[in-house]
Amino acid sequence: MFSNTLCPPNLDALSDDVIGTVTQRQFLTAGFNTARVSVGHQFAFERHATVLSRLPHSTLTHLSYRERQRIYKQRYRKKQQIVHDDLEGANTQLRQEIKQLQSRLRGLSIARHSALWSVATDYFNFFQHGLHTRNGTPTAQLNFLRLLNVGVGTVLDTAAIARNLSIFTHFFQDVDVQLQRLEKIADSAVVGTTTTSFTLTRCSLMNAFPHLFYGSTVRGVQRTESRGYRLVLKLLDQRLVVSGSVRFDRDNLNNRVVRISSQIDLVSALLQLLGNVEDVSFVFNGARITPEGNVVGELPIPSDDDPRPSK
Repeated sequence: MFSNTLCPPNLDALSDDVIGTVTQRQFLTAGFNTARVSVGHQFAFERHATVLSRLPHSTLTHLSYRERQRIYKQRYRKKQQIVHDDLEGANTQLRQEIKQLQSRLRGLSIARHSALWSVATDYFNFFQHGLHTRNGTPTAQLNFLRLLNVGVGTVLDTAAIARNLSIFTHFFQDVDVQLQRLEKIADSAVVGTTTTSFTLTRCSLMNAFPHLFYGSTVRGVQRTESRGYRLVLKLLDQRLVVSGSVRFDRDNLNNRVVRISSQIDLVSALLQLLGNVEDVSFVFNGARITPEGNVVGELPIPSDDDPRPSK
């Protein structure tokens, strides 16, 4: 009997019509929502279709899923690179602007310090030999001090500076101020180191240290045993060389000098000359000038027209 395991035994009884009319069976799982699956599947398909629609139709047709993903990643990296390049360009421009502003700030700072140094050097040129005044006649030295107060802001006490310089010049003979060094000590201050020399004449001692002459004469007879007289003999006609400094402070906001302060070291010079601290203390006890070289009391500003006492 002819048979084939690949064919049913009643193959001859079956026809195409019988097979075509058979209904396909469907098995539904309990609790499974086919509508939701259908909708979700449709939404995912539409989103995927939207992304794929950006590519040409011919490209989508021929490329595989992996190749399409590679193209998407390349486009994303390209966008990221564009953003990165834009940020780098903005940062570079910002750095250049910062350098320009810093350069301008340094220029302004240099201009401020140059102006302050100019005032300091002019000060030492004008007052190298003290301050000389004449009644009713403005001098170049006084005009220089007045010009420092032109503008707004804190007013420099030029009257006090002129008074101290003028009285010091009148007290001592042949005043000479030499600038040794000019240096910056703060953002708005410079200090000039000086060496000041002058001669102690009899006029100097009578004006600056009048108490040395008290009690040195009795009824017109000079008392040689007087301590003041002994110190006068040691100081008379001596040339003192003292170190000192002048400080210049500037208001950067108003761009002007607001303070000029000077001092000298008279103590060291007199200590070297007299030899002991007690005599130095006695010289300054009752003097019209401080150990720093500043005038004490309300003394009138002398004039070169006023006669000096004889030496």
